[in-house]
Amino acid sequence: MLKPKALGLTLGIFWAVMAAGMMLVSMWTGYAKEMLETFGPLHPWYSYSYLGALILAVEHFVCGLVGGALFAWVYNQFAK
Repeated sequence: MLKPKALGLTLGIFWAVMAAGMMLVSMWTGYAKEMLETFGPLHPWYSYSYLGALILAVEHFVCGLVGGALFAWVYNQFAK
C-alpha cells in the first residue's frame, strides 16, 4: 500500500526542485532557454526571472503533490 500523503509530498518536492533548478541553470547558462520559452505559455504566471523560478517551483509542487496523492490512491484501490 502506498501512502498518498508521502508520495504526494515526495513527488511535489522533486518536481519543484527540478523545475526551479532547470530555470536557474537556464538563466545562468542559457541552456534550454528555447524549451522554457516554448512551454512558458502553459504556466499562467510564468516569467523568465528569479521570481518566475519561484512561481514555477510552487506550481510544480502543487501539481506533484496532487498527482502523487491521486496516483497512490488509485494504486491502492487496485491493490485491494
